[in-house]
Amino acid sequence: MAGRYGRDPQAPPQDDVELTNPDGIPAVGESEETTFTVEGLPEADNASATVEIGWPGGGDPVDIDWDVFVYDSEGNQVAVAASLDNPEEAVLVDPVPGEYTVLVNNYAGGSEEYDWSGSVTFDGPTPAAYTGLKEAWVLTCTDLRTGRIKGTREVIVDRGKVARVGRICDDQPRAVVQ
Repeated sequence: MAGRYGRDPQAPPQDDVELTNPDGIPAVGESEETTFTVEGLPEADNASATVEIGWPGGGDPVDIDWDVFVYDSEGNQVAVAASLDNPEEAVLVDPVPGEYTVLVNNYAGGSEEYDWSGSVTFDGPTPAAYTGLKEAWVLTCTDLRTGRIKGTREVIVDRGKVARVGRICDDQPRAVVQ
């Protein structure tokens, strides 16, 4: 619906996943891989998955940098984090359920002392918000015996609110639109 933000969750997001760092340290310019699985409905409703890779030092020394590339099961790159940040965060929006590969590149200075660790966190969708929307109605009063229309009224009301529209039927109580 126009003006609607978000979508209602169909299940909770899946639990966080710790990434396994393979043994050894790749040379500068080389990479290593690990994998994770995104669950789907009915078990989990994941609006996003954030792959976070960090290393000791919190940005010090500044000559250490690991970069992150995420690929789907068909080998398509779906997210990347290649900055000077520690940690690097690659975000997948509405990830398709399946197996993903994380390629972690030793861009600069990664060593046993400054090796990476990582995780994947999942967030569910933001529930739909309906505030500020108006709905337009045509309220019609019809005589059920004769089928004759006794009156009509155009009504515009905020979603979830009540509009008092007065008498539109000759012998009926006041009408209320909700």
